[in-house]
Amino acid sequence: MAVALGMVGAGGLVAVPAAGHVARVATNGDRSAKVFDPKFVHTIEFGVAPADLPKLGLGRDERVPASMQFDGVALDPVGFRLKSGFASGQPLEGKPGFSIKTDEYVEDQALFGIEKFTLGNEIGDPSFVAEQISYDVWRAAGIPAPRTALANVTLNGEPFGLYVIREGYDKKFLRRHFSNPDGNLYESSVGDVDMADQLLDARTNETVNDKSDIAELAQVVETVPDEQYVAELSKLVDLNEVFKYWAVEALVAHFDGYLTGTNVPFGNTDPAIVAGNTWPNNYYTYHDPDSDKFVVLPHGADWSLGNLIGLIPLQGGNTDWQYMREDPYGGASFRTLSIPKPGARTIARLATLPGTEDRLRRNLEWAVKKAWDTRRLLARADQIAALVRANGPPTAREQWTPEQFETAFAERRSFIEHRADLVLRELGVNPNR
Repeated sequence: MAVALGMVGAGGLVAVPAAGHVARVATNGDRSAKVFDPKFVHTIEFGVAPADLPKLGLGRDERVPASMQFDGVALDPVGFRLKSGFASGQPLEGKPGFSIKTDEYVEDQALFGIEKFTLGNEIGDPSFVAEQISYDVWRAAGIPAPRTALANVTLNGEPFGLYVIREGYDKKFLRRHFSNPDGNLYESSVGDVDMADQLLDARTNETVNDKSDIAELAQVVETVPDEQYVAELSKLVDLNEVFKYWAVEALVAHFDGYLTGTNVPFGNTDPAIVAGNTWPNNYYTYHDPDSDKFVVLPHGADWSLGNLIGLIPLQGGNTDWQYMREDPYGGASFRTLSIPKPGARTIARLATLPGTEDRLRRNLEWAVKKAWDTRRLLARADQIAALVRANGPPTAREQWTPEQFETAFAERRSFIEHRADLVLRELGVNPNR
């Protein structure tokens, strides 16, 4: 029986059964919600032996043992390492992000049923709002996405500052959202399925590491003629889910994601990989064994909610699809971004075919009406802001000031307030109906 450490009594920690199997949606009794309680700033304290500190470097996958206290609940040891990232990666001397696996050294050890989570340093988002709101919108649209909360983090007694707790993608996550969690889960920081061997990493079933399923998908993407592409792709990919995902990615302006990301693998000089390609990044894909189809899962949305963009121009260069260069509501200024056709080759091919634009427009209108509850999202943003303000002055490791927070938050809040209206007007839909 899996055991989660989650109760403290007179004799110390009490072992309680881990949460049971949940198909598709977690119940209200899911104890893991305690880890992501949004009503307060959690306190997380780590301890790492001095001899292990030099092992904590950027780009190193090796974890080191660490003690952890999460709101007073002790787990020891847990697996602990720095999070890498092209834009947000920081060395131990700065404000690094962290990745934690509670069961790295103790089988089935969990925090209220959670075995994997990350701590985002929010270097790219001093408002602390962007990814938390964006994942809320994806979940409201029925797309599985990480739960989040805020935490104050210390390491060996030193305050490292305020972080965003992010639920990790693992078997536990899959069990909460899918009736069958035994399929292949892949992560890509950059690259699409046609480069799966080099750029997609298995995050479940790692010892088997059988990528034949995604190789089959890559074969379709690379070889099937246009007139057969939708029919053949739909045999392997849940296109209904993909269009919903696409609509939300456009709605929250996650320009650093699967469909619109354009990064080249950092430091990669292989001409076969670099030349002539645009690069999707920050996503996971899961091969659901029950449907036998792939779905896309969001990741790395800390740069979202910062650009007033419209629909993704399917052919590129269509300025009619762009918003004004200044905030039409007279509030905070927004950067604008002209996005070419999707960088993900799987979707880029789809984008050129008849019917795709109409289908995307229908899904975007649906997403605005189904998942973008402006009042609820503003209340959530205000809740986050109140917690950040009450958290006190930033530590010496923080790379933002209270003034920078207020500026960034005002921009994000204005985006949330006006986004639905702008998108519906672009779609030719009366937002007052």
